[in-house]
Amino acid sequence: MERQKKSMLILLIVVVVCIVLYFVLTKVNAAKEEAQEEDTQYALSIDSADVTAFSYVYGDETYTFTLSDDEWTCDQMEDEDLEESSVTAIAEALSSVETEQVIEAPDDLEQYGLENPSNTFTVTTADATTTILVGDYNDTTGYYYIKNADTDDVYVVDSSLITSIETDPTGLVAEEEEETTSTSE
Repeated sequence: MERQKKSMLILLIVVVVCIVLYFVLTKVNAAKEEAQEEDTQYALSIDSADVTAFSYVYGDETYTFTLSDDEWTCDQMEDEDLEESSVTAIAEALSSVETEQVIEAPDDLEQYGLENPSNTFTVTTADATTTILVGDYNDTTGYYYIKNADTDDVYVVDSSLITSIETDPTGLVAEEEEETTSTSE
């Protein structure tokens, strides 16, 4: 009987220690996640709901998308209905440009391909228009160099951001739904 009490006491202590460890580790992980969120830097951070227009260069033409009455239109393709979710996704990507690294006020923008940018994105809200210059792609890291035209810093961003924005505008046209009629005999 005495042996069972000792075993039960040891088991109870182990359970209590496990519960305490669980709570301690949960708090430590939450603190780490919060610190990571605070360390995140953005080349551009605005509420995507505030974006009223954006543009980018595709081929040799600048395509401008405008939001009016909750519907996106493209100035260069006025007669086309657009796939709203795809255009909204681009607007959202442009509104929150998270960086991997910040290069503070470099002396030579040419080394990042920003003297003659490969593309220019603009994002417009009711209050302002922001221009993002896209520089060179770094083959080694898989990142692009970009610059907010309003700041001196150069930002390093994941290539998936740039490729998701540099979309062929004709791919944003909504597919027409075909009417099917069936006849029964």
